[in-house]
Amino acid sequence: MEGLSQLDKYYEFNDDYIKAGGLIGLGLVNSGIKNEFDPVFGLVEEQLNTNSREIVKIGGVIGLSLTYAGSERDDIFELVSPLILDESFTSSLNATAALSLGLVFVGTCKEEVAESIVGQLMSKSAEELELPFAKLYALGLGLLYLGQQDKCDAIL
Repeated sequence: MEGLSQLDKYYEFNDDYIKAGGLIGLGLVNSGIKNEFDPVFGLVEEQLNTNSREIVKIGGVIGLSLTYAGSERDDIFELVSPLILDESFTSSLNATAALSLGLVFVGTCKEEVAESIVGQLMSKSAEELELPFAKLYALGLGLLYLGQQDKCDAIL
């Protein structure tokens, strides 16, 4: 809880990059920690559901993925999956959200997550797939099927 109180001041800054860094820090200090009040989810959900700039949303999904890596939480899927599919956001946010879900559902082969990521990949042009952030889609899929070689034939 001490780490949470140390990071509180960063969410109030007007600089979006500092706010995004605070959300990533929040994910780092709460990684693997179980808390009945679930403060990370509440703080990040607020940032993702408001009119925050995309850099803050990127910091939020990275923070979520660090905190809940391997947790297989469906509420995180419901919160983050629209960020993958929403064409009004940049591909950097879409791809970061895909990576985030790959971390949260690592090794699970969860069909809904795979469909979200593959659907977005299929909608991209060849030029868009050459952008640096496009590699995060593949990384998210790779994490989703980590250690499950026999179950990834359809995705391959």
